[in-house]
Amino acid sequence: MSDYPALREFIATKLADNLPGDARYVNTKRDRQCWNNYADFFRCVAVREEKGKDTIPCEYFRAQVAQVCPAKWTAEWDEQRAAGCFPANKYSLEPATVFPEDE
Repeated sequence: MSDYPALREFIATKLADNLPGDARYVNTKRDRQCWNNYADFFRCVAVREEKGKDTIPCEYFRAQVAQVCPAKWTAEWDEQRAAGCFPANKYSLEPATVFPEDE
């Protein structure tokens, strides 16, 4: 029926209230975790949109960014994406800000 049913259920039921730590970054500084999750979110969105699928599974990365990253960093990266100079291999080309400072 749909891809990643377990991930969809996890996002719908638990992600909003209690976000677990990212196992990829047990002993890593938060700045690397922040940047990687930001880039992973936009890679995920771009790839899923190219394949004609929804982007709900990408919400895990967005939630990690919202939890770990300072709003100033995400604002700067949003500007870099809008200017076309964000240093990642693949990301959404739309310049919309996904991580507003209000949150």
